[in-house]
Amino acid sequence: PSGMNKIMTALLALESGELEAMVSVTSTALNSVEIGAMSAGLRAGESLTLRDLLYLMMVGSANDAAAVIAEHISGSQAAFVTSMNQRAKELGCTKTYFLNPTGLSAEGQYTTARDLAKITAKALKMEDFVEIFSAVEYTVPASDTTREHQVFTTNHMMSDATVRDQLDDRVTGGKTGALSTTDRSLICTAQAD
Repeated sequence: PSGMNKIMTALLALESGELEAMVSVTSTALNSVEIGAMSAGLRAGESLTLRDLLYLMMVGSANDAAAVIAEHISGSQAAFVTSMNQRAKELGCTKTYFLNPTGLSAEGQYTTARDLAKITAKALKMEDFVEIFSAVEYTVPASDTTREHQVFTTNHMMSDATVRDQLDDRVTGGKTGALSTTDRSLICTAQAD
């Protein structure tokens, strides 16, 4: 599923968490993310709001933010993954099995386009999700508890900041995923007329 897991991670966080709650970044969460994976560069001991972490995860595809969110919501990533799979079943996703909140490669983790559409459709009913899903960039300002973090969308159909020929004014939101230069995924919304 690559980055598409993050849509379920966001859905659960929005259903279970308080957006303005302060969340502490732990070394346990950071150590669970493989080196070289997309990251916001979070450091153990920083504290950010759940809202900030959701933006870092969805806009910048930050795997470290996804791990921190999972640990915050459920106490551990394992408990969060159990909730992901339970929620998927509740949404009628019969061909999905999550093993992590990030979408990074894990033997036995799978999903389908149909199931991802069901998860996304549910998330799109939430105003906060739509706002995050449609953001092109986001900055977490420096504070007493964190340094500044800035992310830009990885969806080149929403911004021409890095790739000019993919911008499409009809696209209103989206989430990308990539496990390699050839293994790519995308969920987006668009509107015309």
